[in-house]
Amino acid sequence: MEGTLGFSFIVSLCVISLIVMVYVIYGGLMGVMYTDAFLAAIMISAAVFLLVKVYTVLGGIVPAHQSLTDMSLTLFRTHWCRPAIRDGHQCLHPVLLFGGTSLVP
Repeated sequence: MEGTLGFSFIVSLCVISLIVMVYVIYGGLMGVMYTDAFLAAIMISAAVFLLVKVYTVLGGIVPAHQSLTDMSLTLFRTHWCRPAIRDGHQCLHPVLLFGGTSLVP
């Protein structure tokens, strides 16, 4: 650019560097955006598939929720309640331990 357009070497270097930086940054951001959108579509599809599959295998929404509730209470009672009850302490519901609310007794 120094001989053709009359710019000095430093100005030419800065202009070409700026053009390359903008091109690389824009291309990189576009690549990241397309990759993120593609991976998000895969994750959402897998989540919907698993949701439908679990509800189908467990017999519907209500039986599935009941099975999960029974399973969590069974796990809770076997791992946390037995030592507390054995030592004479009261056993708290697992949801209360982690600061949530629950519809199960």
